Amino acid sequence: MNNGWTNVPKDVVNPNVYSKEQWNKVRVVVKTQHMKHYPKDFVTDMEADRILAAMSPQAVEKLYELAVKYGISQL
Repeated sequence: MNNGWTNVPKDVVNPNVYSKEQWNKVRVVVKTQHMKHYPKDFVTDMEADRILAAMSPQAVEKLYELAVKYGISQL
């Protein structure tokens, strides 16, 4: 039974909106915060990009703001 929820369009994060430096900051936040319990072999840019792809553009923007505000990307 389809209640219409499967056809809801989802906003997709466009990494081209960010510069290379900005995108790397977001990746560092994902790696240090969201992937801190992952085995070290799985903490890669590709895995971080997969996690970011599952997030809304607003969530990624918030991560970037936190990275800049609190200096998380400089760990």
